[in-house]
Amino acid sequence: MTIVQLDAHPADTLYHYTSGFSIACILCAGRIQPSRWSTAEEERPAVWLTLEPEWESTVAGTTDWLGCDWGKWRIAVNSQCHVLTVEKWKVRSRCPPAEAEKIEKNPRSRQWRARFKSIRCDDWTSIERLDGPKWLTVNWRPVRRWCLERRNGPLPSLPGVPKGSL
Repeated sequence: MTIVQLDAHPADTLYHYTSGFSIACILCAGRIQPSRWSTAEEERPAVWLTLEPEWESTVAGTTDWLGCDWGKWRIAVNSQCHVLTVEKWKVRSRCPPAEAEKIEKNPRSRQWRARFKSIRCDDWTSIERLDGPKWLTVNWRPVRRWCLERRNGPLPSLPGVPKGSL
């Protein structure tokens, strides 16, 4: 993967924050899938996004898995992608009222958006990795092609990716 300096995003850019462990799965799938992470059984799974351009501490999961730090990643998503505010998500999600209230009480929730459908890679504007204080853009398309070519086989280490960067 080629890493280049990031240009500023428009103010209405949506971000999906994730760990390096999950980014590999997202790249191979070519889509951000709705997550069942910490949802009640009756609740509709959703893809969570935010307008916040800095790492969200509320991101489910961890960047440390099996003793390796996989890093912090974000996918910038086209602002024209149909999403719901937290208020509209609450009505349609079947989330238990007590859980929905917790989400609404978070001061950052006004920045959050949800979507019940996957977000395909056609709607991504960039993928970035946090490197110290800066977000760096990653050229992810060669990795996506590589994943498609090997879809039916095991996933060995990714070509051109520095060890430990995913």
